[in-house]
Amino acid sequence: MEKYKSWLHNLPDDSNLMSEYQKKVEEKTVLESLPLRAVRFYIFTVASAILGELNPEIAIPTSIALSAFNSFILGNINKKWTPNQFIENEYRPLAKKN
Repeated sequence: MEKYKSWLHNLPDDSNLMSEYQKKVEEKTVLESLPLRAVRFYIFTVASAILGELNPEIAIPTSIALSAFNSFILGNINKKWTPNQFIENEYRPLAKKN
């Protein structure tokens, strides 16, 4: 909630709240950009293929592990805060109770 309040406080007085909210939510980080995601996909796919050729017995578990690492570890690095996290996580459950 503090990050949300800080974000609101730092907005200019004459700003359009909905427009600023939309811009902030749609902002992408470098790791979320399409070219980098494609490069990550190809690197991990090639690594899985090479390891599979070297030792076919470990091809499937290695491929799954590399894919999980790419998705869950590298995919979540540099996740930035956005105002919708406050709305979705804190405000929406309160609004549903009423």
